Amino acid sequence: MKRIPILILAIIVVLVACTGCRMMEQIEAGRATPVIPDEAGPDAPAPEEATDTSEPAPEVTPEPTPESTPAPAEESCAYITAMSMGMDGQTDITFDYVDWLYGEDARTQYLEDYPDTEEEALEIIEEIGYIRNMNPKLRTYRTGPDTRYFLPRPEDLGHIVEVDYDTFRERMFPAVEGIEDTYLTFVKVYVAGETIQQIEWLYTP
Repeated sequence: MKRIPILILAIIVVLVACTGCRMMEQIEAGRATPVIPDEAGPDAPAPEEATDTSEPAPEVTPEPTPESTPAPAEESCAYITAMSMGMDGQTDITFDYVDWLYGEDARTQYLEDYPDTEEEALEIIEEIGYIRNMNPKLRTYRTGPDTRYFLPRPEDLGHIVEVDYDTFRERMFPAVEGIEDTYLTFVKVYVAGETIQQIEWLYTP
């Protein structure tokens, strides 16, 4: 009778040991087996792309750059009183501005300047004009690469033609110095800023 309890106890011990072994095997198997995420099947819906709901930025049109406007040329009648060459090959020209009046304006102004003038002289002044110079101020400007020059032909003063820069200097320097052709010094000059745009000889009767 004493052997039966001992036998039952031995069976219980064996069962407990087997159960423990199985639990340890399951634990070890769980550690060694990596967890693989479920892959989407062929019928799985594709993820929706994010939709940009922001409004597009308005296009900015650049304002056009304003073009520089050249200064308007000032037109005056003048006598050339001096010329000098610059280091850059251009010429500094000094002008004495005058007023050239015609018709009734010439008659009225001449009579104002010279009250004792006879009627016959006034009629001549009214016809040919009156060059009036009451301002002693002199102005000096410089020629430029684009300056234009107009002088009469030496053999025909009634025919004014455009000449190049060298021809202008060759004829005008002696005239300004009083050597020859001094009549060339009376001109119409066009100036923009400090640059001479054009010099045109003026015929006087």
